[in-house]
This record gives sequence, C-alpha cells and structure tokens, in this order.
Amino acid sequence: MAPKRQTRSTDTSDQEGQQNTPLTGRMDPMVIQLLNTLTQQTAALAQQQRAFQQQLLEQQQQHQHHQHQQHQQHHQQAAPAVMFKSFQAAKPPEFKGSTDPVEAKAWLKEMEKAFALIEVAEDKKTEYASYFLKNEPSIFRII
Repeated sequence: MAPKRQTRSTDTSDQEGQQNTPLTGRMDPMVIQLLNTLTQQTAALAQQQRAFQQQLLEQQQQHQHHQHQQHQQHHQQAAPAVMFKSFQAAKPPEFKGSTDPVEAKAWLKEMEKAFALIEVAEDKKTEYASYFLKNEPSIFRII
C-alpha cells in the first residue's frame, strides 16, 4: 500500500493567527515583527529625508534671494561719479539734434543698450542721457 501523501492546508493563517503570504508563510513571528519594524523605520527615515531636502532647498532659495538683494543694494549704493564714469566707458552715442524721428529713435535705442549694460537705475537715465545731448535744447525733437 502506498504511503498517504500529506497535503498542505489551504488555510491562509498559521496556528498563531498570523496571515500567511508567500514571504511570511514559513517565517518565525519574531522575524515578521522585525521586518515590519524595519519597514516602518525605513518609511520614517525616507519621510525625514524628504523633509530635510525640502528645508535645504528653502534655505538655498532664501540665501540666493538674500545675495541678490545685497547685490542690488551694493549696486544702488555705488558712488554716482563711478556709475557715470562706467556709463561713459560704454561709449553711448552723442545726439546732436535732428528733426528725423528715425535718427532720434536709433539714438534712444543705443542709449537703452548702454543703460542695460551698466545697469543704470531708472531715476538716473534722464540725467545720464542729457549729458549726451550736444546742441541747443530747443532744437531737440526726440519722439
């Protein structure tokens, strides 16, 4: 007579009430508890790392913003004579007066390029540009 073949139970829980899965079906309950704890700790560490990365990113953005503000303040506080000399060094064109609006607009365009290059403050542009007007003010017709 052939020996009786033992069959596995189709019950998904072991004798201690633990759920059997392909990974935990034959594991010691203590090992299962340890794996669960490690999984929870890994998730907590990942969350902490994300929070730290976010905090670091915010600090970097604040630092960059602060540096940008300092640069702007330093640039605005530069001595006016030094700023004007820098503007002159860009060699903007002189405007000797003209009734031709195309010529006047071309001069304005070149002045704007020089203003942008030297980063001239808005409140100084008229003052700087007026230095490069070379004829009688009454004959200027800038459109």
